[in-house]
Formats: sequence, structure tokens, C-alpha cells
Amino acid sequence: MTPSAKTVVLDASALLAWLLVEPGHAEVRRTLLAARKNECRAFLNLVTLGEIVYRIEQRHGAIASQRFLKGVDGLGLVLHGVSRDLAVSAGRFKLETGIPYVDAYVAATARALGGAILTADPDFRKVENRVLIQWIR
Repeated sequence: MTPSAKTVVLDASALLAWLLVEPGHAEVRRTLLAARKNECRAFLNLVTLGEIVYRIEQRHGAIASQRFLKGVDGLGLVLHGVSRDLAVSAGRFKLETGIPYVDAYVAATARALGGAILTADPDFRKVENRVLIQWIR
């Protein structure tokens, strides 16, 4: 966790790296521990939550995604909803940068909160000049 990133928004690649113990999982683990100790604020957009459920269920089945959903509240993450302003901002990120739509919500959330995106997804290179990116690998 970098000292400049007191507010972070996790994208699906970051949380999945932690869940599946993939490269970068240690950085995500440090961030989640810091969030539980109130040393930072860590957010997960609800659109991203849906993407994670989809990817877990696609790869590992419904029981695995249900297990994840039961445990997500204990991770120290703040679930961030979608407002009209956020939807408009995400649409503009998509239009102006061409990033995937779910990623546009992550970028819009990070901008709205004044935070960094915690990610391994190279698609976010397209928004590095607009939002702070904290790479996990």
C-alpha cells in the first residue's frame, strides 16, 4: 500500500488475485488488512462485485460464488453503489478511453472518491493520465 493511496478502489483483477492466490495477491492482502485497521479506505463498486460473482461462478460454480458473497462483508471493503452521476461519469470514461464498461465504473468511482485504482488489469493503462493507478504486479 503506497502512502499516497489512502483511498483505493479495487477492480476485479485485484480481488480475484487475492482470492485465487495469483501474482499480486500479497499487495491486495496488505490493502485489505490496512482497510480493516482503518489505515485506509478500500472500496468495491457494486458493478465490480457483479463481475466478480460472474467470474467465480463461471470458473468454480455457484457454491464458490455464494461462499465469496457470504465473506465479502468481512474483508474491510466499503461497497460503493451506483448513482446517476457515477453512471454518467462511467459512460464518459468508456467513450473517451475505450476501456471496458465495468472498468469505466471502477475509474469513475476512483475519480469520484479521489482515490487510486488497485489493479493488475492492463486496460487501466488507458486512464493513467486521469486516475491514480496502483499496480499489484
